[in-house]
Formats: sequence, C-alpha cells, structure tokens
Amino acid sequence: MTKCLFLLLFLFGANQLFAQSHIVLEGTIKNPLTNTVSFSIQKNIVEQPTIVTLLLDKNNHFLLDYSTDSPVRIDFTHAEATPTQQWYEAPKFYGWLFEPNDSIQFSFDTKNFWQTIQAKGNNSEKINYYVADFLQSDLQANWRNQIEENYQLPLERQFTYLDNMLVMKQQLFKKYENSITPYFKNFQDNEIKTMVLANKTAIINQQRQKNVTFKLHSEPVIQKFLKEKIHSSQPFVATKDYLSYCNELLNLKYINALEEDSRIDYQIFFQQNEPEVKEAILMNTIQAMLIFKRPEVKEKIKEFQIQYPQNPYGKILEKEMTLVFTKLEKAPMFVLENEKGIKKPLSDWQGKIIVIDFWASWCKPCLVDMPFAHKIKEHFKANPNIVFLNISIDEDTTSWKNAINKYQILGENLLADKKTVEDYKATSVPTYYVIGRDGNVDKSTPPRPSEGNGIALIKFLEEKIGK
Repeated sequence: MTKCLFLLLFLFGANQLFAQSHIVLEGTIKNPLTNTVSFSIQKNIVEQPTIVTLLLDKNNHFLLDYSTDSPVRIDFTHAEATPTQQWYEAPKFYGWLFEPNDSIQFSFDTKNFWQTIQAKGNNSEKINYYVADFLQSDLQANWRNQIEENYQLPLERQFTYLDNMLVMKQQLFKKYENSITPYFKNFQDNEIKTMVLANKTAIINQQRQKNVTFKLHSEPVIQKFLKEKIHSSQPFVATKDYLSYCNELLNLKYINALEEDSRIDYQIFFQQNEPEVKEAILMNTIQAMLIFKRPEVKEKIKEFQIQYPQNPYGKILEKEMTLVFTKLEKAPMFVLENEKGIKKPLSDWQGKIIVIDFWASWCKPCLVDMPFAHKIKEHFKANPNIVFLNISIDEDTTSWKNAINKYQILGENLLADKKTVEDYKATSVPTYYVIGRDGNVDKSTPPRPSEGNGIALIKFLEEKIGK
C-alpha cells in the first residue's frame, strides 16, 4: 500500500515530541573556497526560511547554534559549482533533516566534498547515511539522469527501474536504523517512498504531455499504481515537493475516474474517495491561491481554521496572507545582473509597461507557466512599449543559466539579490507584477500566463498599453 504520509505539518505533532532545545552543527573545512558558510533553515512549508551566514575563523571552523522546538530542514552552502564543475561537486547539501538536541561535528575537503565528509557527535549517523545514499544513488547509480533517459522505454520498465531503486535505497537505510532516532527513521523511511512515488507520477504526466490522447486506462501498470490507497499517518516534516506529489497523484486519480464518467464533480470525488487527506487537499488549494494572490484565499483560510481549529497553520497562513496582500505602490528600484554579468537598473525601462516574473529553476508552477509566457512574449515582441523581466531567485547560478537555455526564456533575464526579493515580497514563486509607465505597481492582480492559454494576460497587458 502506498504510504502517502500526511506530511502536512512541521509543528503539529512535532512540538509534542520535542521541548525547546538546540541544533548544533560544528564544522571544519579543508581547502576552503570562500570565508563563509550559509545555512537556509526551513521550519515549515508556509513561513520563509531563516538564512544564517557565518564567517570561518582562522582555523576554517564554524559553529551554528540554532534554538528550536521542532525538526527543521537545512540547506548548507560553502560555495557554488564553477562553470567547469558538475552540480554535485559544489560543497553544499539540500533538505537534510535535523532534530532538537542534534549536536554534530563534521568536516570535509572542498577538493572532494562528498567522499571526504566525516561526522561525529549526537545523532551524527544521519549525516553518514545521507552521504552514503548520495554516493550510491546519485553518483554510482546516477538515478536522476537515468530516470530521464528511461522516458523512451515502456512504462512498465520505467516503473520497474523505480521499484528497484526503492529496494536499493531501503536496503541501505536499514543498515543505519539502529543508530538513528525513531523520529528520523519514520521520517526518512517515508521520504524514500515519496521520492520514488513522486517520480512515478512525473512519468505518467510526462506521457500525458507527450501524447494528448493518452488514456490512463490503456496501461495496466498505471491502473495498479492508482488503485493504491492514499492515507494519512503520523505527521512529519513536510516539503512543497511532497504536497505537489500528493496533489499530482490525487489529480491523476480524478482524471482516471473521468475517463469512465465525465460527469464526476472534482470536490465530491475527493471527499468520497480520499476523506483522509481532505486537510491536505485544502492546504494545497490555499498554497496555490497564496502563490497567485487570489482574493478568494481569504475565505479558504477561514474555512481551514474552522474545519481544523487545532492546526497551528491556520494562524501562520493568516499572517502569510496579510504579507501577500500588502500592496506595493511605487516600484522599488534595483540594479541586477543579467546572465552575461552585465548590471541592469530598473530605470533602463522607465516609461514602458514592465512585466516582472519572479521565478526559479526548481519551481514547478513557474516551469508550467513558461510555454504560455513564451507565447505571450512572442505576441508583444514587436511592441516597444512593453518589456518582460524574468527575475530568478535561484542561488545556484549554473542552474539558472541552464534553465534559461533549456526553456528558451525570452525577455530580460536577471538574478535577484536579497533586497529585491524582500522589496517585492517575492519569497514565494512564481510572483508576478506589472509596473505602469509612471513607475507605479499596478494594483490589480495580473492573470497567470497559463490562464486561458495565455489569452487572459495578453488582453490584460493590451489594456495597460492602450491607456
């Protein structure tokens, strides 16, 4: 049975397990590339991460002491990959789970990052596991690239490959289960399953995008996959990728049902067939509404607070909504670098209609909108009165530049700095703005590029240009 854990909450349940305590990460770097290390600490999926940057001391040593009453996910960065390096050669890691009372000392050599990481201290075996898993799955098996190469194979063979990867990852994890906490064991066991299952949903959606007439009922392997029941379980640390996976899987189940009966109502279907994850469905809906600044999100948050009064995310969502709907008036000025390293001030486009799209190479909703945005930019390419600024919040410049080429992103491509992200409240992506000729931010919310196959935003912008 698919264990689609109800990972909706970071704090809910976790606070019952941990009293206020500290996470201590202490490290020493051999052959440092910069004089700093940076930590992005994600406490939950709604609030923005805490960014901590530390200077190395004269011994190339650093110490992070973070007070928390719940587990957190941490991204660590010492330096970015150079143009001649592969992404995995950079001294950095993403999304590792740490718990209150973790006190870990680790060291590494930047010349051979993954192979030289050594860890000791309280709960340090989780680091040793993360390293072993990366070396086995990402470097040796190269499983992420292999999944893409397998797209040309029959679905059954693609699914078999993922099932084999699941067994391999579970066998490795089992070697560490006696030296890790029960919390981390339960969390990572389900994290492994979710990663593999998420790739199955991606494979199905890739097949549907490649062939618009593709029917889910035509593949027995898909039918077997979709018959597995989604159910809730003990809440653990959630990720946006996890919620995206749950949402995609639920949508596939609905599409599958529509192939048999086109009259089935979306909401009624999920309330009848997936009652255990109604909370997750509503959470997914609210997340999307906040991203795209939909006014009706206010009523949805009230509904969420009434239905789930014990869920602490009700208040957090309300706070986030207040930030999202705080209107900008005068467009904040900035000077940002483009992909060629040339500094471009906002004033370069003064007097034009300026369409700003804050995005990131890792943002799935951003990438979904890209083909429609391309169509819209083509529509206006001969019009000198409008310009499109694609401002990426990527931290990895190589990923940013690769995405520009891969998705053929038209317009001006710029890389955001921290101040610009804060000034434009663009901590969640995609975030869209339209700036008028007078330099003021348009008070109305622009349609998404994908809305109405791009037509809605084209009409919106033509009205602005005509004024």
